[in-house]
Amino acid sequence: IHNKDIINSETVISLDWWDINKSWALKMENLKKIHDWSKWSLELWYCLNSIVATNIDKDWRPKNTPLNLNLYSTKADEFISENNESMKSIDDVIKIIWTVWIWVFDRWYDRLRWIIKELLERKITFIIRAIWTRDVIRIKNNKKVKMKTLADNIKTRKRITIFEYKTDKNKEKRKVKVSARVWFEKIKLAWIKEELTLCVLKKLNWNLSMIMLTNMDIKDN
Repeated sequence: IHNKDIINSETVISLDWWDINKSWALKMENLKKIHDWSKWSLELWYCLNSIVATNIDKDWRPKNTPLNLNLYSTKADEFISENNESMKSIDDVIKIIWTVWIWVFDRWYDRLRWIIKELLERKITFIIRAIWTRDVIRIKNNKKVKMKTLADNIKTRKRITIFEYKTDKNKEKRKVKVSARVWFEKIKLAWIKEELTLCVLKKLNWNLSMIMLTNMDIKDN
């Protein structure tokens, strides 16, 4: 990690999963065949975990700085699991920058259900975009419910303003102010003892909501 000096108290760190197409590299070892839906064919790939630090400048523009890249193959003898590869990348970073920053994960990582338990054990503050079909337990009545069902039947608690960057007809990015609503509730997952917060974000022009799980202490104020 050569860019650790850009990390500050406002930095958000994200882990994302990619795949790299190596269709013509027939002699490279441990290439895995994955169905490429854009071509409707089986292609040869490696997997890649990418960790990026994001800072927001005074104009609310994001600046991304790569911190760590981990290339691996699920066919390699040393491969244990996707969860293990993800945590290996995270551990490489927190050895240097520690765990006090907010980590963000897309819902692909919610599919790796044990990653939440590992993040909690390392005392990492995280936000994970959640899978809609996940079962959660409501703290208020100890009843199990589908996450999407819970999200669809909430009463909006707070209206907020968020900023987006949209590309205009001249292919220039411009900042747009968007109204949104946010709601949250304490929940539990069946396989961990700690309480989490289910957070639902919905822009006023969306038909769907974005559902997130976090261990952050969110206050209603």
